[in-house]
Amino acid sequence: MKLDSLKYWEEKESWKATMSFCPVYFSKTTGERSVSLSALCSREKTLTLTKNGFSEIGVCLPTDLISESYNYLTEPLQKIDIKIDDLVKKLVGELKKYFIKLWDCNVPHIVFMSGGQDSRIISYILKDLRDDLGRGWLREIHFVCFKPEDKIFLKVMEVQGWNKNEYEVYKENQDIELDYFDYCNPQRNLNAFVSPALFFWRKEWLEKNAVYISGVFGGEALDYPVRFGRLTNNRYSDLFHFSDATRMYLAERFNICYDILSPFLGYEYLDTVFRIPDKYFVWKTKRGDEEPTLLRTKILESFGDKVPYCYGHYFPNAISERYQIEAREFYYNSKFYKKFSSLDFVKDSKPWTSKRESLDIKLFSYAIMYEEINEN
Repeated sequence: MKLDSLKYWEEKESWKATMSFCPVYFSKTTGERSVSLSALCSREKTLTLTKNGFSEIGVCLPTDLISESYNYLTEPLQKIDIKIDDLVKKLVGELKKYFIKLWDCNVPHIVFMSGGQDSRIISYILKDLRDDLGRGWLREIHFVCFKPEDKIFLKVMEVQGWNKNEYEVYKENQDIELDYFDYCNPQRNLNAFVSPALFFWRKEWLEKNAVYISGVFGGEALDYPVRFGRLTNNRYSDLFHFSDATRMYLAERFNICYDILSPFLGYEYLDTVFRIPDKYFVWKTKRGDEEPTLLRTKILESFGDKVPYCYGHYFPNAISERYQIEAREFYYNSKFYKKFSSLDFVKDSKPWTSKRESLDIKLFSYAIMYEEINEN
């Protein structure tokens, strides 16, 4: 089966239970759909670059791919009248049901962690399932975190009672040893708005067909109404960063199909989120370096959590300095940069010096892809 085929993903239970599980691109020229951006670009006669991407290629909205039985989520939903404590129980309950439905105890599960709230909520959910259903139900589980947030992460692991062989911290001086996918070599990356989490991969995990767990969009779902005064269903069109990116990177570069669980994008969880009364979308008292919203704070308090939060060091601290230097050298000498540097936004770009979601990082990803499809 070709990895740019949708068939592999559509048959997975995790796809059926989770919104925006994988980015799907389409050719505006032919109408062809693919999970591979580079595959579509390679078949275009010309590529016209804009700040929004290549004009010839579009990205399907999650609402275009949503499971038929959940089409109603694309429409405005009636708010529910519910007490805050009952709402917290309902949100926690939906997250637990998501894991119970999709958990495969025959393969290892790798949880990407930080010192923040979303991954911590996931680890508490898994702790409860461990305590309720037994360690034999979880089987092999491993939590990983990167260095800037290690102290808080280690404290959380200790409080939750995980065994020391079930978690670890990435340190920059390990990058050569751990870099199984040659992530630090820009010329080996392909079509990837990639995440620092790639540093965590291990060859043995892939050989065991490991499943990866991501907290992507946990904060956005409960923060957007606070920041912007509203939460619209189509806001979920902006999800193409963490699980999608790493999934596509591995699939395209190494012909590896694997599974990622994103509980905050579970359809049943989102059904509740879209119905939350506006009165619960407020800021909570500042705690640690991050000012959390009421709902995430209440969820963590329901587990008795008292560990301070940590501001996310997603970029660039989690990426080794060596990689940043090599990546910039590659970019400015790439075929992509030489081809499109007449455009001011390309000429002025400085990848790996700002946020990972920035235009500059997107251009870097395009450079990787362009090099690959024009290697001959």
